[in-house]
Amino acid sequence: MDEKKKIALLESVVKYYRIKGILQDNLGAKVSFSGLNNRYFVWKDGNHSTAIDISSDNCPLCDLYLGLLECQGCPIYEHTKDSYCHDTPWQNLNESFLFKANHYDCEEKDRIRETRSYVVDDALIKLVQDEIDFLISLIKEIDDE
Repeated sequence: MDEKKKIALLESVVKYYRIKGILQDNLGAKVSFSGLNNRYFVWKDGNHSTAIDISSDNCPLCDLYLGLLECQGCPIYEHTKDSYCHDTPWQNLNESFLFKANHYDCEEKDRIRETRSYVVDDALIKLVQDEIDFLISLIKEIDDE
């Protein structure tokens, strides 16, 4: 068993439980995209925000494995055989944030994205729980090795 992998997975689970808690505490609040590296903000009462960072900059696994070898050695990569968390619940979560928080104009791809807000709902919280469940399943795989 690789202790570094397990610790990084556990740290990731804790991070997503924190994010889930923020979203549950702010059910019905607005969320907007900051425009940089998958960072989002939950707005409560229109003036207070809490950051939600699902970027590789805030990922314990990426800290260990993202680099020249494109995720090789990462337990997520070992499970999916794909880099950058493709085909994982994280991708679904990120795409949901992007789809809901941004407006894309196909004719103006090179322009800065126009930020849109949307309301935190149970579907978004479920996507976070899916990521938590996925990470826990990887911990179990490591324990079974």
